[in-house]
Amino acid sequence: MRIVIAGAGEVGYSLAMSLASNHDVIVIEKDYSRYERVSELDVVTIQGNAANSKILKEAEVEKADVFLAVTGNDEANLLSGLAAKKVGAKNVIVRVENPEYVEKPIVRDHPLGFDVILCPQLALAHEAARLIGIPGAIEIVTFSGGRVEMIELQVMKNSRADGTKIRDLNLPPNVIITSVYRNGEIEIPRGDTVLRAGDRVAVVG
Repeated sequence: MRIVIAGAGEVGYSLAMSLASNHDVIVIEKDYSRYERVSELDVVTIQGNAANSKILKEAEVEKADVFLAVTGNDEANLLSGLAAKKVGAKNVIVRVENPEYVEKPIVRDHPLGFDVILCPQLALAHEAARLIGIPGAIEIVTFSGGRVEMIELQVMKNSRADGTKIRDLNLPPNVIITSVYRNGEIEIPRGDTVLRAGDRVAVVG
C-alpha cells in the first residue's frame, strides 16, 4: 500500500515508524529538523509544504492509497487534504485540533470530500464524559459504529454488585458480563458466579 503522510511531528513520525515496515511510505515535512529526523526511517522524505500542489505532485499523491494530513496546522491539513483528494488520492484522512471544524470526534464522508476527518480534542472530551457518566468505568471500547460497547468496570465495595450472583443483577436486555478479572486471573463467569469488591468485569451490550 502506498501511504503519503503530511507532517512529521509526533503523530506523523509515529505513523511513519509504524507503517514503514509493511508499506511504501512517503513523508512530507516543511521543518528541516523534523525532516532530518524522519529521514532516518525507511521512508521516502520530501521537504516542503504539503498544501503546495508541486510538492504533492513530487510525492505522486495521485497514486496514494491513503493520504494522511497530520501536521500541527489545521488549515494546512484541510488544504492539503482537499488538494490530495482533487489530484486522485483514494482515501484522505485529515486531523484537526480545533473543534470548530467538526461536530463530533470522527466524521466519515465529510462534505468537503474527505473520507475521514478526526478531532482528538473532541475524542478526548467525549471519552472523558462517557467515563464520568458511568461510575466505576475503567475503559470503554466501541464496536460496529457505536451499536456495541464493551465497558470494563470495577466492582466497588458495598455496591449492589458486591456479593451478588450475576443472574440476580437484573441486567438490561442484550447486556452480558463476558469476563471477570480476579486475583490476577481471568474467569469466564456463569449465572451463579458471585461478584466481589475489587473484581474487574467486562460488560458487553
